[in-house]
Amino acid sequence: MKDWIATILLLSGISTLYLLGEILIESALPATYPGNSFAIISLLGKISASLTPIMLYVFISLTSYLMILVFKEEVKISHLLSKMWISFIPILISSMISYFVLQGILNYDLNELKESEVLALELRLNLTLSDLKMISNISYFLLYSILSLIIRDVFELEFIPSVISSFVPSLLVFLLGIIFRM
Repeated sequence: MKDWIATILLLSGISTLYLLGEILIESALPATYPGNSFAIISLLGKISASLTPIMLYVFISLTSYLMILVFKEEVKISHLLSKMWISFIPILISSMISYFVLQGILNYDLNELKESEVLALELRLNLTLSDLKMISNISYFLLYSILSLIIRDVFELEFIPSVISSFVPSLLVFLLGIIFRM
């Protein structure tokens, strides 16, 4: 029961940080957009930003479970879900760092800057948006690495099947995204 409460609290914390980040970015943009159309788009952006961690959790849990079924016949998804929240801790830390650093973006007028200049802006902690992207990428790598260790321990799989179970579904979706962008 404690694992489920921890999972719910962790996902709600990450969702809140995503939502706060969306509000910060919106407040840095100028209010030159006419009418209610921008308000609707803004609301949809906030909703999708706050639901992103939950959708990620559902995607990773279901695809990892399906991949584990390939390697092991009788598996209960509750065993995976009860320990999986631990792998989301790097995402929470990354979201907190991003939220703290993005508060410094309010000091700049983003309309007067080019895209290359925006990525090079030094914000709080002397971090740039490119640095935040690198921190985010590292946190996602840690998420999948920790998840593969959890899968190995909980389901007593070998190292390679546990890595395949955690990394392959997301890599396939990433590659499909690249193919469809071409």
